[in-house]
Amino acid sequence: MDGHHRVEQEGQVDPLRLTGELEGVGIAVESPGPFGHGRGDAGRVVVISSHILHEIDVLTSNIIMLSHGRLLAEGDIHEVRQLLRDHPHQIYIECPDPRALSSQLIELESVQNIHFDRERRGLLLETYTPDLLYQELAQIVVEEKVDIEVMTSPDDNVQAVFQYLTGGRTEEEI
Repeated sequence: MDGHHRVEQEGQVDPLRLTGELEGVGIAVESPGPFGHGRGDAGRVVVISSHILHEIDVLTSNIIMLSHGRLLAEGDIHEVRQLLRDHPHQIYIECPDPRALSSQLIELESVQNIHFDRERRGLLLETYTPDLLYQELAQIVVEEKVDIEVMTSPDDNVQAVFQYLTGGRTEEEI
């Protein structure tokens, strides 16, 4: 039984048939994004099949990720990322003095690694406990009056989750 039928039987998505072939990778999304609010009064779901993963991030966070007919992941992409405990979470920060901030962060047990981005005055932090690190970082920012210019999580998206689940391969390589 392929992943699509399994999802239909579990009732996670309204029963429907995808027409056409999925070329290697497919992402189906239940869209609460720009197309509406997910299941409406009529019980309908918008399903989008795409191998252009960065566009899916813009449309929704609820996904069904398939590769070669196999179900890789289903649910909110951020919750799926939380489940991938073998891969440390990444937090990217830009600030006026990344070395000073890193001297504070290196003392925290929640920080596994720190990588410097010298061109953009940034730090890439790796952690297995992102919630704890965000709390500790907030405390440092307030106490030390650190000016954070940019803070993102570069691996909390569909592309990164797909690469983690497929051993680092991109959708083009599948």
